[in-house]
Amino acid sequence: MRFLPFLLVLLISSFGYAEVVISGLTHPPKRNPEIKVLGLKDYISEQYYEIAKTNVAENGRFILRFNITKTQKIRLKYENKFCWMYVEPNGKYAIEIPEKDVAATGFKDENEMEMLFLKLDSMDINYKILGFEAWLDENLGEIFMLREARPGEFLKRISLLKKAVENDYANETDTFFVNYVKYSIGSQVDNFNYLGGLSYDEKFNFYFNIGDPLFTHDKYMEYFHLFFARYYYLASKEIRTKLFESVFAMDAEKFLKTLELDPYLKNEELRTMVALKIIRDEMNSKELPRTNLCFLLQQISSNLKNEKFRNCAKSLHQIYSELIVGQRVPNIELAKGVQLNDFSNKPIYLHFFEPSNPKCLSEISILKKLHENYGEIVEFITVYKPTSSTLNAAQTRAIEAITWKKFELAETHVIWEQLKVKTFPYYILINEKLILHSAPALSPSPNGNYQTIEKTFYDKKREKELKN
Repeated sequence: MRFLPFLLVLLISSFGYAEVVISGLTHPPKRNPEIKVLGLKDYISEQYYEIAKTNVAENGRFILRFNITKTQKIRLKYENKFCWMYVEPNGKYAIEIPEKDVAATGFKDENEMEMLFLKLDSMDINYKILGFEAWLDENLGEIFMLREARPGEFLKRISLLKKAVENDYANETDTFFVNYVKYSIGSQVDNFNYLGGLSYDEKFNFYFNIGDPLFTHDKYMEYFHLFFARYYYLASKEIRTKLFESVFAMDAEKFLKTLELDPYLKNEELRTMVALKIIRDEMNSKELPRTNLCFLLQQISSNLKNEKFRNCAKSLHQIYSELIVGQRVPNIELAKGVQLNDFSNKPIYLHFFEPSNPKCLSEISILKKLHENYGEIVEFITVYKPTSSTLNAAQTRAIEAITWKKFELAETHVIWEQLKVKTFPYYILINEKLILHSAPALSPSPNGNYQTIEKTFYDKKREKELKN
């Protein structure tokens, strides 16, 4: 009998959960790399959390098992690559992660891969979404060519497309997919203003006047961000003035109350989402002080009754209350007895490196030349995580070519979170007083404006020469 309370708690805690199984194959097979399942905490702070992880076998195979309560979008992270998929309760998936992207386009992040589904059931959410997206892309490609040249025909074709969607999915019972279709049309069709298109009122009533917001649905939130883009600047003068005053007064309650003046924001949850979006979007603006906005987030994360919005505000606060340009960098320990402060007699160029990233490898030779030319006046430091797989010859040569100071720091080391290093290669420039000069800093190779970090180093060198 003494085990009964424990058993009852176990049954209650597992109620509503269903297992998902993903079995997969990676190319090329590598020894023991890790693959993770990540989920988004929310679609405003866009912070990830770990759902599950496993190691890939030597033959490239892996199995991931985890529990969910409803359909959701997940991210699979494998080494420096990632790919997306949707999972349903009790879903079983067989996938392949190719060595090279099978559908490379200019619309993806640098490390995003399009994986392959094997034996995907026609009733699965991924099958439905992939089919719908292919159909929509094909039709919209033709229709939008008519927008300027033949506006009358454009409007007619848009109307026919929306009618076809309505008819084709009239009997669809999967609520998640129905909303995916609805808000895809919102984002890709109704978001554009065109003669004969939906008015602001019509868009709001159709897409948002539906009860509580679909806060965890990716397509709903995509359209939410488009519809309420630049809200602070497009709001009425009265609302904008009161929002401005509440930020400077650091009064979160007044900030949230002000949005009640908007006749479209009668729903409390939608109103709170808009408030959090304003704070996020204006965090780096020149009009609203970042410190004040962070204080509002702190109040919201402490005082709101709604847990999901409290957590969202907390995530945003963690992002934006951390180190910014002009602040002193923490004296981070890089190794036993070695701290960042030990190198503060010179500017520090921090280089965050990923051995399996092709761009990281390509920049080593440029970094080497920069170090030869400016190593006397700039401290070069490379930081990288331990790799879970055996390095190939090119990767080994790249690490050996780093003749300046380098530190292998575990994924749990504070440097990754404190300095917000999420992509590779990544560079940070710190001045002689450990004040953050730029993050990200310019890289050794040219950006879109043909700028590199060398100009900064050259100016430092000339400045020192003139002083001497």
